[in-house]
Amino acid sequence: MRIALISDTHDNIDNILKATREFNERRADIVIHAGDYASPIAVESFTGVKLIGILGNNDTDVPGLTSAFNKIGWELKGEIFESQYDGLNFAVYHGTNFNKKELLIKSAKYDVLRTYAQSIKYNFWKNHGYQYRHSKRLVSLL
Repeated sequence: MRIALISDTHDNIDNILKATREFNERRADIVIHAGDYASPIAVESFTGVKLIGILGNNDTDVPGLTSAFNKIGWELKGEIFESQYDGLNFAVYHGTNFNKKELLIKSAKYDVLRTYAQSIKYNFWKNHGYQYRHSKRLVSLL
């Protein structure tokens, strides 16, 4: 399974569209957004990819974001996303609460844990809303 991770798109539709094209070119099976869409219009821009999302500290319009996820046919999971892919325990958390982040890390129950500004075991693609970064070093599709 090929998993793409992205976060902090902050309503930058141009960068979302660039990232979406890249995810499709690399044939990502799933895209996990680690929060900070900022508004529902950003979510609706993720067309053509299977999108699973969690909430970040700038995602205050939870009903609007939930509606946008429903509109595109994918899922907003809340604050933390946990799953298993290819036999690996996988978790994504935006990292808004330091103590919660530390508990997730110290639990040692995840093979892959991605929190805001910190990635364990695998690299990730972080697409800042204000600066598009494209580097093979920053892209990891599992």
